[in-house]
Amino acid sequence: MSKQKAYAYCYSFVVGRSDECMHSSVGVGERCVVHFLVKIAEDWARIRETMVAHKISMTSETIRQFEQATHCKSCNIKFTNNTIKVRHHTHHKLTDNYVCTLCRKCNFNLKYAERTLPVLSHNLSYDAALILKEVATKHNFEILKRDGDTFYSLKTGNIRLMDSAHMIRGLLFSRVASHIKQKGALEITRQMLSKYPDECAKLVLGTGKQYYPYGYVTGFEVFQKLGIPPKVCFNSSMTGESIPCERYEHICKVWNAANCFNLLDYTVLYLLMDVGLLGGVYLAWRKAAYTQFGLDPVYYLMSTSLSLDALLHTASAPPPNFRWGTHQLITNNIRGGFCSVVQRHAIANNPELNPQFKAGD
Repeated sequence: MSKQKAYAYCYSFVVGRSDECMHSSVGVGERCVVHFLVKIAEDWARIRETMVAHKISMTSETIRQFEQATHCKSCNIKFTNNTIKVRHHTHHKLTDNYVCTLCRKCNFNLKYAERTLPVLSHNLSYDAALILKEVATKHNFEILKRDGDTFYSLKTGNIRLMDSAHMIRGLLFSRVASHIKQKGALEITRQMLSKYPDECAKLVLGTGKQYYPYGYVTGFEVFQKLGIPPKVCFNSSMTGESIPCERYEHICKVWNAANCFNLLDYTVLYLLMDVGLLGGVYLAWRKAAYTQFGLDPVYYLMSTSLSLDALLHTASAPPPNFRWGTHQLITNNIRGGFCSVVQRHAIANNPELNPQFKAGD
């Protein structure tokens, strides 16, 4: 089995549910995991310091929406004298920044949640293993995992790494291809590739996720080799499947259009493409969920949690309220972990006790 090691990273800051890429960063090196955690925390702190908290700005239409609101947009509780409604708005937006009407409790919870930066990674379980292997003894992590090596999230400081694959199922390759086929927005990718020639961006935006010679990278010195790696280097190291000739020809076109000299140049391009395309696919899902249900997937770890909240949020009738006795009965009987039968199973072969008695047994 080949040894796995991280040599590069890339991330991008996206403003809310918009297509605006605020800042992106790429790093390549032997200690890229350590550098990634430090760099993203520094960038997040700098961005929060520079963000201006604007006062709420409402139009006549949003004022009317607020005045007519009778229930909290988040928890659906009815507003009363004790449950006061408040205006939830986007603080970094200057004008027309009203979002919705919330109760005071939900508004406070959103403000607290916004202090933590959600960082999305497709198939986090693979990345988490590499991160923990490198820096587990140097950083304190709050780990949420299901079983084995399946991770839901890693949290260190105010940075939370989350798995987008638990929200948008399937391989990123196929999800990007479907997104492009449906003419989904690719503005984030365009912004991240703005320093490259237009021909390079057209080749990427027209075909989607590219190929990378993962099995070819056996050490950091490989990145310095001049020229594009041979076609055999792009074959799958897991399945042994060969890359089609037309795919390799496309890689050569992208390589030349981006003016790549070595694998390091192509790696930087590949990471920018990958992160930008993931941002476009996830943003489309995020907008759709918020438009239809008023819920933001970025605050959920799994699609099942989002689905349950969407059901409760859109249900015509509220769920029944449990009495305290019923709730206590359920919680006291929750069990987990390893279970076993410790009593022997015995059947008496007696006509007075066993209706299936068989003489002679």
